[in-house]
This record gives sequence, structure tokens and C-alpha cells, in this order.
Amino acid sequence: MKVLSRVLPSHFHSELVHIMEAKRLVTAVALSVLILLAWERIRAKYFPSPVQQRIHKMAQEEKTQPIKAKTAITTKEGQQYIEGKAKPNDNITLGNAKRGNAFNVYATMTSLGASVKTVQLSQFSESVRENNVGYKLLSEVKYPQGTRDSLTTEKIVISKSDGKKIEVGLDHVNWFYKLSNGENGQSVQFYLDIWDKSTKKPLLRITKTYKLKKKSYDLEMNIDLKNLSGKPLTAEIYQLGPIGVRKEDPRSDYRKIFSGIKLGNNAEINVKKITRKSVLRNPNLELPLCAADEVVLWSGQANKYFLAIMNAVNDKDKLSAKSIKTVRAMSFSYNSSLGEDLTTVWVTKNLKVDAKSQASVHFEIYLGPKSDTIFNATAKYHRRNYQGTMEYTWCTMQWLAEVMIKLMKALYLVTHNYGFAIILMVLIVRLILHPITKSSQMNMMRMQRDMQKLQPKVQALKEKYKNNRQAMNKAMMDLYKEEGINPAGQMLGCLPMMLQMPIWIALWTSLNNTFELRHEKFIFWIKDLAGPDSLIHLSTPIHLPLISGMIGAINDINVLPLLLVISMLLQQKFMAQPTAPDADPSQAKQQKVMFYFMGIFFGFILYNAPSGLNLYILTSNFLGVIENKRIRKHLADEQEKGISPKKRAPSLWARFQKRIETYAADYEQQRTRASKKKKKP
Repeated sequence: MKVLSRVLPSHFHSELVHIMEAKRLVTAVALSVLILLAWERIRAKYFPSPVQQRIHKMAQEEKTQPIKAKTAITTKEGQQYIEGKAKPNDNITLGNAKRGNAFNVYATMTSLGASVKTVQLSQFSESVRENNVGYKLLSEVKYPQGTRDSLTTEKIVISKSDGKKIEVGLDHVNWFYKLSNGENGQSVQFYLDIWDKSTKKPLLRITKTYKLKKKSYDLEMNIDLKNLSGKPLTAEIYQLGPIGVRKEDPRSDYRKIFSGIKLGNNAEINVKKITRKSVLRNPNLELPLCAADEVVLWSGQANKYFLAIMNAVNDKDKLSAKSIKTVRAMSFSYNSSLGEDLTTVWVTKNLKVDAKSQASVHFEIYLGPKSDTIFNATAKYHRRNYQGTMEYTWCTMQWLAEVMIKLMKALYLVTHNYGFAIILMVLIVRLILHPITKSSQMNMMRMQRDMQKLQPKVQALKEKYKNNRQAMNKAMMDLYKEEGINPAGQMLGCLPMMLQMPIWIALWTSLNNTFELRHEKFIFWIKDLAGPDSLIHLSTPIHLPLISGMIGAINDINVLPLLLVISMLLQQKFMAQPTAPDADPSQAKQQKVMFYFMGIFFGFILYNAPSGLNLYILTSNFLGVIENKRIRKHLADEQEKGISPKKRAPSLWARFQKRIETYAADYEQQRTRASKKKKKP
């Protein structure tokens, strides 16, 4: 470290001293967050962007204009083309909603548009307080002018052999239907006959069949076209995807459209995503997902823990988009508070149907959890890369997050409790990183101890050179050099924390998005590691200014965030903090106040966080306090016995620091030689 202090210029050391004042950094971060939150509220209200203005204007128009006039699908009244008039029925069901039955999915359908009104996953509960109610994955989306349901066949465009086209809207027409039961599942068949008004003869029969097998998350949907005329024709179908996926996390909206895309002849399926905001930025409320060399094989919605994906398949249930012309992401409303209407529209190619023959389009809809356990256990899910919808990364590496998840699941096999598995995982990570943590903490503590001894000399230099800052900086650097102290050592002491950050973030993101933690109990009142620990549920939610904008409303009295604040305050009390050598006691006191403020502030931020996350941070903080106390004791014993760190064998971290200093010295020498060459005439 002496080498580094010699080679760096004095003005750099001056700036380095100020950088090490953590008080300023913490204050800047806290004020920046508060100012940003306040400005976002003011900007959204008084200075909306052009896109927000357009969205607000269109949202106001929804009160007077039909929604269908602004959608990408323009349907015509279809009943005039339909032979007969079917009776409406909104209670056609497939599957079973009872927990533990043979069906994983329970679907309620309506004859209007041959649509799916709701889908419940019978094997997963709505909440820990409603554990006998199946999780509602898809719901109807209601607007002032009407309702949208999932998997509606919006319209069909028929091209006759004479070149004339007939566009028939099917979304507001009641279809005929018949139900059937089998040993392996249930099915319902919807059908309509479309007539040619000019000839008053039947033209085409369209049959739409849903099949649901037992113990499966897949809903099969087949659309068959039968030519009832004596001449060939073509037909183009506009098919709506799943709609009505709700927000799962109260803090942030994870809902997106995910698409499995195959590029050219590449066998690999890449996953792309798009948010509702991106869709609303498009003036036509649609965004084609297909480029010239891309093919969409599947697309659908996902929230934090569940998926509703529609696959284009052939008659052998293999992925195939040969019949699909394009897939669009769209929304039916500009209402910013509505997110359930994000969906997809599948438009088929012109399907050729010869006289008295048939043509078919096949889809398969996955309705289930976003779980890598299920995806890896089912070969076709793995081949389709459903696992690409799992967003573990946040400023970290995907592989590192996956390692953390595998470690947690391996520990679960031992503990049979994910809460204890999280505690053991944090303990293992802490033990692995202990040598680096110990080295950096001891170096920082030694630096603080040595700098405290120098305070009288530092104050004397300040008085002597109070009117000459440059001379004061040079004198201080000479003092540090004489005493064998390098102020840059504190900056290098922070480097181990930077090395640990990817691991902590990987742990954070993996715990925050792991489906297996959902509704998993720990101990006592903690019944859901994927949600707040909720000791007492509040009948009326509490909304805090600014804070609720980030974490959502407070619906429960949670204990873990309060314990988390205590642990952070204890950690700030015992942890060695970077301190400027010329810092006065008042600055040190302000620094402590700011650290305490940040501990309380993060307690608010993490109030509605999943209890598994808070358990991980809480465990890490308390282990950090224990670790720090042991390091302090070790340093005290070292000082009491008179052991000099310089006489001990250098550690791996010390050797790493030495190498950095050597590189810095070489670089400075090169700069000096280059500077001398320039000065020569």
C-alpha cells in the first residue's frame, strides 16, 4: 500500500479522502430516492409526456366510444350469416375445481364467441387465508361497453372462388355446443354454419373443440373448417389469446407477454418479452412480434408465478406455425390502472379449403405455474423453453441465480422446510465469503485505529496550512507515508463487498421469483415465504404517501420487517465504516444518524417484500453482527499480544492487493517517463 500512496498524485489523495466520507454518499442516495419519488408524482400529474397525454385522451373517449372501434380487430355482426340461433349459455365447464381431484384445471366457458370466461388451477390456492379456493388464473375483463373473454374466435374472413370476401364477426354470436366425457378427460365442441347470403346456401362449417385431460395443465383447442359448398374457398381466422391475468405482487407488476420465437432454421427457441406500456405506445394498440426471419411458436401472458401460454401446434401436438401469418400483442383499453387486458391475437394464413374437404388449425394452451421443477420434469415444456419466462436476473448473472436456487432446493431435501433451507443457504454463503470479509474488515479496522492516532498531527497540519490547500494535501500525504498508512486502503477494503454483491443480488432475485416458496410455511405465524409474514391482517388497507407508491398498500402487521430494521441498526453499530482521516466528531455523528435513517428507510421499502426475502436478509444481518464481533475480538487479541500484521504470512487477499499496487506503480512510472519525453526539446 505504500507503493500506491507514493505513486498517486496529491490531488488524487485529496479527492480520495472526500470520497471515503460515507455520510455524503448515504445522504445523496436517500435524498435522491425521495426527490425522485416526489418528482415522479408531480411530473405524472402536471407534466405528462405526449404518450401519457394521448393515453389519457383515449381513456376519456372510452366513456363515449365503443372500445372495438379502437382495437386491431374490427368485427362485423355475424348473426346474419349464421344458420339458426343458438341459446346462450355462460356455465359450460371442463375439469373440476375441488382440491385433490383428477384435474389440474377448471375452466368455465360461454357460448358467446366460444370463449373461456375463467380458469382456476385447482391444485393451487388463492391465498393462505383462502386455501380451499383454486387460484384464478384467467378472468373476464370488463369495460364500460362490454366484456372480453379468453380464447374468443373474433372473426373469420372467407374468400370465395369468384374473388368476393365475406367477413363474419364471431365474438358476439352464440355458438351451438355439445359436451362429452371420457376416461382421460372432458371436451366441449362448439360449431356454427356460415351461409352465403347471396346464394342462400351453406358455405362453411366452423367447429371449435376444447379438450382437457386429467392431471394436465394443457388445454387443447382445435378449429376445423369444413367446406359445405361445391367450390374451393380460403379462410383467414382471427383468434384471441388468453386474457385477464391479474397482478400477483402488490409491490410491482410482473405481467408481461412472453413469446417463444424461432429464428430462421435455428432449432433453439428464444424467449422475448413485452410490457403493456410498450403496447400502449403503439398508435394502433398492436405490436407485431414477427420479423421477416422470425417465427412465433408460442405466446401468452405471465405474472410473477403463473403462465397462460398459447402454442401453435400441428395435428401431432408438435410446435408448428405453418398456419400462422402473424401474432400481435395488444390491449383493449388505455386505462392506466387496468393491466388485465394485455393479450395476443393470432391471425392465420389463408387456409385453403377445397370443395367438400376440411382444413384445421391446432393450438395448445398451457395454464399453470411458472415452475422450473415442472418445466424440467415435462420434456415438451423443456423443449419449448418455458423456463425462459422465469426472470431470476436483476443486475446479476443468470447462471449465478440458478446456482443459488439449486442450492436452496438441495438444502430443502435435507430440511424439508424452505425457511430453514434459506437460513442454511445464507450460512453457507457467509462461510465461503468469510476469508474475504475478515480480511477487508480487519484492514479497515486497523486503518481506523491508526488514523485515530494521527488525529493530533492531522489537526496540526490543518492549522499550519489552512490557507494553502495544496501544501496541506502534500504534507498529509507525507505524514501518511511516514506512518506507513495508505488512505486508498479503505477504498480497497470496500472491494470485497463489491465482489460479494453479485452473490447477494443473485440470492435476492432467486428468492423473490421462486415459485416453490409460494404458500410455503416456515414456523409460527409465517405461512407464506413468497408473501409478507402477516401476523395480523388489517380490515382496511393503509396508504402511506410516497412509500405506498413503491411497496403498495399496507394490508398486514408484519413482524419480519421490524426485526429487519433492528438487525440493520445493530449491523451499522458494530460494522466498521470508512471514515475520512480528517473527519471531526460531528461528522461521525451525522454519519451514524444517516446510517440509522437508511436502516429504517429500507425497513419501509421491504415491508411488503416476501417473508423469504426478509428472512434471508435478517439472517445475513445477524450473522454479519456475530461475524463482526468475532473479527473485533480477533483484532483486540492481536493488538494485546503485540502481533504485527506485517510479520504474518500474507493472505490471498493481501497478495491480490499487492499486485494491484504493483500495477499502479508501473502505470505511474510509464506516465512519468512519457511526460519527461514530451518536455525534452
